[in-house]
Amino acid sequence: MWQKSVMANSGDGLSQGIALERKAEVKMPAVVALALGMMGAAVLVRWCVKEVQRVNAELDNVRASAAVEPVDRDALPTLKRDPETDEYRPG
Repeated sequence: MWQKSVMANSGDGLSQGIALERKAEVKMPAVVALALGMMGAAVLVRWCVKEVQRVNAELDNVRASAAVEPVDRDALPTLKRDPETDEYRPG
């Protein structure tokens, strides 16, 4: 934290200045900061693992239920051009 302090007047009334002094700060011990950082990292990793597992479970469910039957292409109608309208129609 910084604190303003007014410097003494030199007598001519024009040279009044402001100096910045640093106040004493309460510092967090390094061990506490390291422990908090590690706890935060562990929480983040755990959340990421759970999220990945949730997404993979959803994908597995979709893959299991999305089995598509093969289509017999010979049974599908073919398209032929209509000479009057120049459009393709089944037939």
